[in-house]
Amino acid sequence: MGFQLRSRSTIVAGMLADLRAMGAPLTDATVGSVNRSILESVGTEVAALEQAVYDAAVETLDVGTFKNFQFAQLPATSALGKVIFTFQATTVQLTIPQGTRVAVPGAPGRTYAVMSDTIIPPSAVTALVPVAATTSGEDGNTAANTVTTIVDAVPMTNATVTNPAPFLNGLPAETLAQRFNRFQNFVAGLSQATIFALQSAATGVAIYNPDGTVLETVQSATVVENFATTPPGALTMVAVYIDNGAGFASEQLVNLVSQHINGYVDGLGHKQAGTAAAGVTCTVLPVVPQPVTVNVNITIGRGYDAGALANGAVSAIATYIAGLMLGDTFVVQAANEAIMDIPGVTDVQNVTPVSNVVPQAGRRITAGPITVQCGVIIAHG
Repeated sequence: MGFQLRSRSTIVAGMLADLRAMGAPLTDATVGSVNRSILESVGTEVAALEQAVYDAAVETLDVGTFKNFQFAQLPATSALGKVIFTFQATTVQLTIPQGTRVAVPGAPGRTYAVMSDTIIPPSAVTALVPVAATTSGEDGNTAANTVTTIVDAVPMTNATVTNPAPFLNGLPAETLAQRFNRFQNFVAGLSQATIFALQSAATGVAIYNPDGTVLETVQSATVVENFATTPPGALTMVAVYIDNGAGFASEQLVNLVSQHINGYVDGLGHKQAGTAAAGVTCTVLPVVPQPVTVNVNITIGRGYDAGALANGAVSAIATYIAGLMLGDTFVVQAANEAIMDIPGVTDVQNVTPVSNVVPQAGRRITAGPITVQCGVIIAHG
């Protein structure tokens, strides 16, 4: 029979029954009597003890195995993305320093820092720059074209900034269910050198800020085995593509994952084994964007603002695409449903693409030009 928690009243009733069965003289066991009060006090302690034992057992079943394998829970991650600086052309090379901050106006906590020094060549008028939220978790997520404030001074003249795509990859700390799913892949890869092992070795590798929060982490990874292109007698070539959730991966993150997979020599000169098999060249690469051009016609109800709904449809498509991860398929029906969720839209007709788009190996679907036509109103994204 399984373990079952008992209430205080059940425990007290059981003790009274035991005492009567033993022939113990109970002159008064009514509620409020001294005898019953003593038993109720003991029952309260026993119930609390049973609850504590139960809670400990549940925790052991849930996380005990993780602790034995030193399989730590992933902390909250910062939202990442790219912003575009637009400015007056210059005749000299300029640098946007690492740590330069931009922000969403009027939104405390939605501040983002440039991830690495960005070189601006002479004559350039725009710069696409990776940034990361300065706080971890979902609070750093924001819609497209909302990061419009330059907090710190930049070397360009008449500079403005915006984020062409939404930031949606800021995540809270890993849940127990997510940790369990990742642990399953970890166990499947314990034999080493398998696809599961390489993916598990890459996923969750993180770069940390000085305060211990996560700056950048691998949110998804895929393995491509290039048997068909490997010459006879040559080392087998395996590619591991990684994605930080924003459709790219920094050079520092790529190098860190490469160490986990291929092994490395630590600062004391000790060799640390990797996950790749001997004789296999395993190359870690950042995810490759695969832009998709979207053209749709929408029908709206009478009395609605055609321009506002067209712009809303552009935003809905961009948000849907931003939520796709490495290897995810662009599903036309899902994109259409995102548009149909907008109040006032009564129908959607696809022009392009006319069918689902499956990304090539190591690629992630990203937003290309988005055009939504509604009567004579055209919105571009």
